[in-house]
Amino acid sequence: MKADSDTLKSCCAIAYGNPLVELILGEYWHPGGPVLSKRLGQSLELTPRDTVVDVASGLGATARLLAQTFGCRVAGVDYGEAQIARAQTLTENHGLSDLITFRRGDAESLPLEDRSVDAVVCECSLCTFPSAENAVRDWLRVLRPGGRVGLSDVTRRGALPQDLNNLAGWVGCLSGARSIDGCRDLLEGHGFRITTCEDRSGDLKNLVNRVGSALVAWLSFRAADAAVAAWTADSARDLMESIGRMIDQGDLGYCQITAVRV
Repeated sequence: MKADSDTLKSCCAIAYGNPLVELILGEYWHPGGPVLSKRLGQSLELTPRDTVVDVASGLGATARLLAQTFGCRVAGVDYGEAQIARAQTLTENHGLSDLITFRRGDAESLPLEDRSVDAVVCECSLCTFPSAENAVRDWLRVLRPGGRVGLSDVTRRGALPQDLNNLAGWVGCLSGARSIDGCRDLLEGHGFRITTCEDRSGDLKNLVNRVGSALVAWLSFRAADAAVAAWTADSARDLMESIGRMIDQGDLGYCQITAVRV
């Protein structure tokens, strides 16, 4: 990956701030949607006594679900200004501003005090951070003793095809992905003890199928638009089929892991 750290962060923020992302994905931008987010909260044993930071919080869907379901306070942190503004509006509309706050910040250097939160949640985002090691190290900093981490992320085995090993592949959660063992090793190497680890690759396949269908339909509808002419419905279909084959072969997957600060 030749792009520098700031370029990667900015590209991710711009890409995920595009209204088309919300149009295609809805509020939840990760495999498994609210079902998997709720499962993560249950595995973390969240309660109304807990303060949680949602790293790379996007539109705040997970923050709202955790606050509504478990009564915890949630601080959402995202690099994108558009995401923060949209998340704040949606949260106000849900009447949850008393439990949830959002702020712009870098996932590798969270705008939070040392030992100030009980749990860290990061869904389908760690693989887009230029330095996952810096991010995990910062989780350790902001967590109180005995604090918990809930991570879900894309996993990868082996090299990517050349047409996916680029900036788009990074923004699309592929280039920066590591194996399940690599995710475990990352947490354990930075002061965490693994408590649960699940392979959720079926959720990734379902999301790829859903997004692929929606994207192909949108590109077909906009075929005459010069702004999207460079990327056709056929090329999108080929890309999604390629990703689907990698999932079927076990080269791409998805995992959910919880861990505790030791």
